[in-house]
Amino acid sequence: MFEKQPVYLRRILLFSVLYGLFAFFAPDITHYLYGYSVVKEDRYFVLSMYPLILIFTFLRRREISEYVFQKRNIFTSIFYLIISLMVLFFSRREVLFEMKLNPYVFSVLPDLIGYALLFVAIMGGAFVKKFRREMLLFCGFLVAYVFMQILVENYWKFFSDIILDSLEIYLPLVSSSYLINHASYNVQLEAFSVHIGPTCSGIYSMFTFSALFIITWVLTMRSMRVQVMNALLAWLLGVIVLFVLNTLRIGIIIVVGAYVSKYLAIEIFHEYLSAIFLLVLFVVYLYFVFPKITVSDKKLYAKFAFKK
Repeated sequence: MFEKQPVYLRRILLFSVLYGLFAFFAPDITHYLYGYSVVKEDRYFVLSMYPLILIFTFLRRREISEYVFQKRNIFTSIFYLIISLMVLFFSRREVLFEMKLNPYVFSVLPDLIGYALLFVAIMGGAFVKKFRREMLLFCGFLVAYVFMQILVENYWKFFSDIILDSLEIYLPLVSSSYLINHASYNVQLEAFSVHIGPTCSGIYSMFTFSALFIITWVLTMRSMRVQVMNALLAWLLGVIVLFVLNTLRIGIIIVVGAYVSKYLAIEIFHEYLSAIFLLVLFVVYLYFVFPKITVSDKKLYAKFAFKK
């Protein structure tokens, strides 16, 4: 599949592994360095990098296959790597959270810079320059995600209310020992209770899916025409499916927390299940839905392989 461009495969896999190691173990690293932990809202920001890599690889594989990687200057790569780690570590210093600023925004923005420098260190400056439009588009998405906090703060209650109404329908099928408080957005089943706040409202997954959908649409326009009406219908369907899946996720968290394990419900299902739903749905869209809403040169989507 990637036999014509093994250098790209090796480098992008290296970046993915290093990015994942740091992103997922950041709380442990922070605790070891500074004696406290930083807990972000959810895993969407961390996992959003992987669909971006998939989109770029899938839609630009022909250009990538024709790109000739230059021999990297080891000292330059090490320099970018060191600066990247310094920025990432600094973003977790307690002083940032003592400022009268949005702690989430001003802890994540340095992350963006650090990961961008890490990407340059591994892929090379010439590669980034070659695909600068795509890189700028992806950076724009990540920055927009950070400032999505404003959107979340204004609209999460609307979606949480719908989830609470849905829970009133199917929780009685599980047990009669439940309590739903619409005023505080709390749900209790047996001795386990959860707060249907911003991270549980589904707004993160819907925004992320919408942004990834738009990015794929923009990148697709270079080689084919997107049928606008079909694309809008496909987007709307995807948003609805994600919201339904998120509601199902909340129900699973409550049932698992009440009858199986609180740790499993919070640490596994709450942290990762919704993001996994998002990634799986978007892969399905990338392979099966987008070919149906595009015209001209449909063979571009025929096979996920590098071709000249």
